[in-house]
Amino acid sequence: MKQLTSSTHLTPAPQDVFAEMNTTDFQDAKCLATKPLSHSVDVSQDGEETVLRTERVLPTDSLPDIVGKVVGKSVKVIEVQRWGQPRPDGSRTADIRVEVPGAPFTVAGSGVLVPNDGGTRQEFELNINCTIPVLGGKVEKAVAPIVQKAMDAEGRILTQRLG
Repeated sequence: MKQLTSSTHLTPAPQDVFAEMNTTDFQDAKCLATKPLSHSVDVSQDGEETVLRTERVLPTDSLPDIVGKVVGKSVKVIEVQRWGQPRPDGSRTADIRVEVPGAPFTVAGSGVLVPNDGGTRQEFELNINCTIPVLGGKVEKAVAPIVQKAMDAEGRILTQRLG
């Protein structure tokens, strides 16, 4: 298993950061930062949870051969962030799952928005787990930079939009 983290400090309060994340415009920008062949976004409510769902079709030509052999010339990536209600201090937590249909690995973890230094700290912690015996570590290592880049892009876009 490979663990990845990303942390971004933002000037606005958690409720303002969440309000931006909760727009289709922001989710579109997040997807476009990964240079997809196509993408779709959906922002919805499921009971008390806010569900941010993106689906991207990404080319695999720039990936290491080991990944391309496993998933083909393009790959569908489905990301679902399920954000809970705010706590009294404004913080929120999310369950995050990334699915690549047909791929022998999973990406799952959590996200948080917490008050910090008069603003907000956004953090993601994701684990990549490959089920292929012997080659699993190589696949996790090959996939990790792609996942890290997407996590970092979310913080970078929020910083550009909100400061």
